[in-house]
Amino acid sequence: MAPLRPQLLRGLRRSSCRPAFLLSAGRRAASTPRWFSSDSSSSFNAATAARTLKLLERRKVSTMDLGILKRKSKPITMVTAYDYPSAVHVDLAGFDVLLVGDSLGMVELHADFSWWLPIFVAVQAKSIIEDALAVQEAGAFAVVLECVPSPVAKHVTQLLKIPTIGIGAGPETDGQVLVYHDLLGMLQHPHHAQFVPKFCKRYADVGEQIRIGLENYRDDVENGRFSSDAYSPYKVPHSRAGW
Repeated sequence: MAPLRPQLLRGLRRSSCRPAFLLSAGRRAASTPRWFSSDSSSSFNAATAARTLKLLERRKVSTMDLGILKRKSKPITMVTAYDYPSAVHVDLAGFDVLLVGDSLGMVELHADFSWWLPIFVAVQAKSIIEDALAVQEAGAFAVVLECVPSPVAKHVTQLLKIPTIGIGAGPETDGQVLVYHDLLGMLQHPHHAQFVPKFCKRYADVGEQIRIGLENYRDDVENGRFSSDAYSPYKVPHSRAGW
């Protein structure tokens, strides 16, 4: 069997569920001016901009909102991501929750914290159920169930008043979470280059596109195609042109 991240059950206790990086309408962030290319290959277009602005108008999802979604039987959407650029993508895609998981060391830093998946027995099912109830009693607003048999996850979901979020735990949990790198086909970790976790559906092949883009950039530099006057926007003032 392939090694899995060491996380079977976890209580979530943070009060903020959406990344708090958005500015209120009419406010501007202080930043250093940057030059942006007007290259026709840019992915910017009016439709994308309009959609992005509409998404930014959404209010943050609170812990109370997650409880309401559970009571209404509306699936909770979550992605595990670890840095600001990834968080921006997740937020603009309209997910309810961004989870900064403890798997960061393995996925981002190549740390080997994996272990082999043990044989699942009834004693472990009982322990997970007891732990979930204890986590709820301790004040958690949600529980993540990872690599848990679907019948066990379903039973836990029915027992708890707080939402359950599943990853490799079947379709009966209150919500689903996948790791950003897994679902997008990233290649940062050697494991991802060959395997996708059995519980993960791959929705894109971003890693391959990154590889192609980087190789094209390297080739342009090596062959003198980059940089050029077209990408040299900084000019010397006419008064000092005699330098």
